[in-house]
Formats: sequence, C-alpha cells, structure tokens
Amino acid sequence: MTTKKLSDIELAIAAVVRVEMAKRRLSANKFAKALGISQPSLSAKLRGDTKFSIGEIESFASEMGLSLSWVILEAERQLVSDPSAIFGLAADDRTEDSMRQQEIDQELP
Repeated sequence: MTTKKLSDIELAIAAVVRVEMAKRRLSANKFAKALGISQPSLSAKLRGDTKFSIGEIESFASEMGLSLSWVILEAERQLVSDPSAIFGLAADDRTEDSMRQQEIDQELP
C-alpha cells in the first residue's frame, strides 16, 4: 500500500497538534475518544502518516479552547520560523535550499 506524501502545512498542523497535546499532558487515547477516532488513527495522524481532516482540526481546536484559524496560522508560523521542527523531506529540502541560497548570497560581491 502506498501512502500519499503530506504537504508541509499538513505536517506542520500535525506538529502543532502534538505540541498542544503535550502542553496539556493529554493522552492519545483520551484525545482520540474526544475526536471520535481510534487511537491508532490518531497516532498515524500525529506521525504524519495520514492527514487530519478539516473537521478533525476544528474538533481539536475546540477541545483545546483554540480557534481553527489559530491552529492554521500557528502551523504557517512554524513553517516560516522553524521548518526543521516539523518532519518530512519537504521541510528538510527547504532548509537545505535556504542554506544553499545563503552561501550563494555570501559569495556575491
């Protein structure tokens, strides 16, 4: 079975969910029940194996006392400020591209 590679924003959203769960010391079992999904399904989403649906992100935000827009903006902020904090080759590639561009810029007169 092949899995579709998640986009940077999808990986960043998973990272935001993981961070907010950790801040609140919320177990995957308890949170999966609150979302109405199985714990293995939630774990796959947190690992970035599968993506969160908009409805799941909205439910997550509601459970955490956050807005859907905050979650998305936080994920975008994460991509800009620290793409290495998310996982996946897309973020690593962007970091490497950025480092190469900095080297090129430093070589220019």
